[in-house]
Order: sequence, then C-alpha cells, then structure tokens
Amino acid sequence: MDLGADNTNCGKCASQCLSGEVCSSGRCQCLSGLTNCATACVELAGAANHVKSAHQLCDCNVSGCSGGDLCTYGAQYITQDWAAIVASYASNSKGYSACLGGRPIIFEMEPDWYQ
Repeated sequence: MDLGADNTNCGKCASQCLSGEVCSSGRCQCLSGLTNCATACVELAGAANHVKSAHQLCDCNVSGCSGGDLCTYGAQYITQDWAAIVASYASNSKGYSACLGGRPIIFEMEPDWYQ
C-alpha cells in the first residue's frame, strides 16, 4: 500500500478521499477541473468553459485549437449544447451553495461567449 497515492489510505491507514478527490503525496486533493469547497470538490465552470472543453475551442484571439476559437463558434455551440450547459449551471449553483454554507444563490446566464 502506498500511503502517498492510495485513495482509501491517503497519508495514513483508513484515511479515505471523498468523491471527486484523488490522493497525491499523502493528501486528498480535488480532481482537475474541480474546486475544493469546504467539504466537497465541486465544478464551478460556466457556459464558455463547457463549450471550450466539449469542442476543443481556444479563447478569442488564440489559435491552435482543433475546434477553432470561442468568438467564432461560441454562440453556435452554446445554442446547440444548451441542455448540458443548464445542467452545468445547476451543478455549479449547488457547488457555490455548499461554499456559502447552504445559502441559496441565483446564477444569471450571460452571453459570456462575447470576449
């Protein structure tokens, strides 16, 4: 057993990492793309991040991504992927709510593809 990398024995015996965490150097850390928020690792990304990841888009004025850039294709993909983006915002609101001690929050979906 490697206490530095074992998710069920992270740093010491019977010290288990939570869902969304991985044991690295004996400490439970959030997986890539998740943010540590009190007692959970949560996704806090928005619509632009969703389409950039799903369609391999770069930020505006950045080249080299196989899908092109967000300014050229962002609106098209946000329209196409609206159901997944709404689900992402719902997940994000739960994550932010956990960060704020369970208080309710409201997300405004902005046209964040205009960068």
